[in-house]
Amino acid sequence: MSCNILSAMDKLENAEMKSPLDHAFEDAYPSLTGSMMREAKTNFCRYLEIAFDIVAGELAVDRPIDTSAPIPMIKERSNRTPKQ
Repeated sequence: MSCNILSAMDKLENAEMKSPLDHAFEDAYPSLTGSMMREAKTNFCRYLEIAFDIVAGELAVDRPIDTSAPIPMIKERSNRTPKQ
């Protein structure tokens, strides 16, 4: 999956406009320098790419998901917790 957020941000920066993502990062991290802000946005974009890839991979699995109710006859054998 390609992240087009950064290229869109570059176009906005060249036009001297700020994207909603720019405003959100500036509000959340007011002390970041320009290069640090760029790196934070790049990392955030990469995080989103990875998250979307994971979700897409899980949705593409051909095995069915077990949504059946738990079996009521299975009970915990012990009320004690393991010693640490």
